[in-house]
Amino acid sequence: MDNDKLQAGFVRNRRFLIAASLGLAFTNLLGIQFKQVSILGNSADIPHPEQVDWILWVIWAWSFAQYVVWYRDVGAWIDFRSAVSDACAKHLGELAAGRPLPQWLSDQLAGELRVPLKQSPYSDLLSKIQFHSRFSSIDGDGNKKGRVANVLTHAYVRLPEQRGQLTSSDTRIEVEISDVDWRKYSRIATVRILLTSRFLLEYFAPFLIGSFPVWIAIYRRCLVHG
Repeated sequence: MDNDKLQAGFVRNRRFLIAASLGLAFTNLLGIQFKQVSILGNSADIPHPEQVDWILWVIWAWSFAQYVVWYRDVGAWIDFRSAVSDACAKHLGELAAGRPLPQWLSDQLAGELRVPLKQSPYSDLLSKIQFHSRFSSIDGDGNKKGRVANVLTHAYVRLPEQRGQLTSSDTRIEVEISDVDWRKYSRIATVRILLTSRFLLEYFAPFLIGSFPVWIAIYRRCLVHG
């Protein structure tokens, strides 16, 4: 099944769960009993209205089961964990890129610019060499292999009279990311993504709404036997 059809089916079953849950919840909360049914203009009395509740519970259970199946089919949990992982990688990778450069790296990159600068009219720019680092990717999963941030760094110097800049080649270094830092920011990223993205409303809120009938049934039972 292609992704569009998968998402459309997921949306239908999410709506089905929400409608069935809210309908059952309000029916139980207000103590509504169905004493008559109308089909194609024909009406009939319901001799045992209390038995309609069992039908409503069956519909609710079916809608809940359907939502769980489609939730798994669309990979909702995998998408959420991937979003958290990407947020951790970006944050910790950018922190890694902001760390001071090792002395050997700054010497190596600056050395690439010294020769062309000395051979040009801009030898006075030797003292103005700057460095730029950017996060590239994360290697490792923290289990079989420790995580490291791949950081690309180059040296550059801006030339006068809008002549652009002289740039060295990119050099990749690996900056280790501790499991403690990853777990710490993973918790922060989880909360942020839940509060600022679609995951809470689209994927997780229907489970909460789907639990309403159960909590209301427990509440009414407590009132009766309390």
